[in-house]
Amino acid sequence: MSTSLIIEAEARVAASRAAEAEKYAPYEYTAATEYLHKAHEELGYADYGPAMDYATKAAAAANKGTKRASDEKSKEMDRSNTTPAAAPATVVPGATSTTSSTTTTTTTTTTPMIIKRAPATTTTEQPQ
Repeated sequence: MSTSLIIEAEARVAASRAAEAEKYAPYEYTAATEYLHKAHEELGYADYGPAMDYATKAAAAANKGTKRASDEKSKEMDRSNTTPAAAPATVVPGATSTTSSTTTTTTTTTTPMIIKRAPATTTTEQPQ
């Protein structure tokens, strides 16, 4: 009986891995693999009761990991399919805007700025 539980737990951990639980549900996936490892260890010592308990815990954790990974992937897909809102128009001083009923065209005219620099001053210190 304990061997069949371990085989079932291995199948559920494999399904969890296929659902990318390592990425989307790392806690549950790690718990499942560690419980499975411990189930194999206990089976090796012929401690069938603890082996069955760990196999059951591994299967449950793997199921949770598979479900959480599926939920997280769905959320990620929803976020990536959401189109961001259009950026608000920027007001540029001195710009002109032309709007028609079907399309919006913005023409920006800028006035060139003239920057005057102060003459460079050089000071030389005289030795004393």
